[in-house]
Amino acid sequence: MTKYEGICKCGHEGTIRIKRGQEDFKSQEEIDKAFSETLCKKCRYELKKKQEAECNEYIKDSFEALELPELEGTEKQIAWANKIRKGMVDMWENSLIDGIMSPVSVLMDIKTYGPAFDEKGNGHKVADMLDKIIKNSTDAEKKRLVADLFISVLKRIRKAKMYIDIETGSPRVSVRDLLYKSFVEFKIDGTKEPKEVVISPKNAIDGRIVNIYSKDKIIYCESYVDMDVKSICKKNHYIWCTFSEAWYRNINVNANGSVADRKTELANRILNAGYIVRVDDPTLKDKIINADYEPEHRRWIAMHEGKLLIAFDYNDYPEIKTAFKRIKGCKIDRKTKFLLVPVEMYLQVEDLADLYDFRFNDKSREEIEKIKATLEASIADVKAGTEKKYTSRKQSIDEVYNELIDEES
Repeated sequence: MTKYEGICKCGHEGTIRIKRGQEDFKSQEEIDKAFSETLCKKCRYELKKKQEAECNEYIKDSFEALELPELEGTEKQIAWANKIRKGMVDMWENSLIDGIMSPVSVLMDIKTYGPAFDEKGNGHKVADMLDKIIKNSTDAEKKRLVADLFISVLKRIRKAKMYIDIETGSPRVSVRDLLYKSFVEFKIDGTKEPKEVVISPKNAIDGRIVNIYSKDKIIYCESYVDMDVKSICKKNHYIWCTFSEAWYRNINVNANGSVADRKTELANRILNAGYIVRVDDPTLKDKIINADYEPEHRRWIAMHEGKLLIAFDYNDYPEIKTAFKRIKGCKIDRKTKFLLVPVEMYLQVEDLADLYDFRFNDKSREEIEKIKATLEASIADVKAGTEKKYTSRKQSIDEVYNELIDEES
């Protein structure tokens, strides 16, 4: 075993051990890089302790706010199923909060018992799906993901018989069997990646979570009442929706960029402001932390009612607004509040677009090309007419000479 000592990213002295079978460092640069990404033993313990506390608080709040559906069946079946369900919920909550047992180990028991469930190998499929859910996650993140998974299953089950069929007398085994049966009956796809990830800043303002997710091309941001979050959402052009009780924004991928980039940008800014964020796409975790996204381009030239529409943040750049208003025929549209310029003035618009980094959308480019073609045709007609007139009046030297002879004679 090789041991290295150095200064960790937390500023404390630490140790990195290369165990047997692991590849050793090849240069001092690799050693320095490893220490820059490592915490000392004490800081690792403190971080893990903090994450566990945040996780337990989150899970406790989730179960306290849990609203379970009414069960269907006979009166006796419903009473029996409710008792089983309550026992599992109580066991789950207490086990997570008190650390009596790891929820991950309960679920991963499916890997051991999977083949015994049926002959179709569903046990292995469920185990593979669970592996993907908890893969590359910290212990706290695993607990969050598994707790959310269990809650989502409880919300989907409406038949009392399903609880009765998995009754074993042991809440732990019942939980395992219930999850397995739910995965198979609801046809949960074992190839799906985990549905969300929770990211916490180093010094979170509090334990509450800002939830960011998308449906189709609309991004939503659910948050408790907070002026900082409100300010960030408004600055990123999100609008408050009373019906959804969330900030939302409809993304035009041709103008605003991809949904993933816009989601990453919003999550990164809220995270940097000191808030815990939950995002429905775990693949964005590293990008959110590292601010790895394509910046949104906010200056566009489009078409509206037969004119070029100049779209940008007017309040932030009054000098650009003044420059465009100098173009002949430029007016402010009452509905859109953007500037409208006649397409025939495209030369001046193109000059300002180059100067202020504007982009033309496909439709505006198409209309400009039409105007160019029309103007070129007109110029060609005028040029052809001029040449014809000039040619018709042009005489050869012999013709002029003959005319002069005729006049003299």
